[in-house]
Amino acid sequence: MEFLGKELKIVATRGVTALYGQIEMTMYIVEALKVLRKYPVDMLVFEMPDDNHFQIRIAGYDFVTGKLDETTIAFTTPSLHIETFWFKIDDQGDFYYGTFLLPSEY
Repeated sequence: MEFLGKELKIVATRGVTALYGQIEMTMYIVEALKVLRKYPVDMLVFEMPDDNHFQIRIAGYDFVTGKLDETTIAFTTPSLHIETFWFKIDDQGDFYYGTFLLPSEY
């Protein structure tokens, strides 16, 4: 996958893979990539603002402008309960490394 002209390598920690199967993770990856096209930031939060909705909130620095955004809701949809998890992107020079992780694993 490509992000800002570089390859984006995506992994998930043991905690996240223990909670979510391949089908769910594929859906989360697709939604994250959609959000990142509009908001090229280094961190997204996947969370439940209430009992019926899942959302993706921006929680990081914009790779282009350098501005911090921790409040923009980029995506929301009705959902069954999920545990809060993050998608953290790190610039490794020649490529980006994106990790899905639980807050307790940071």
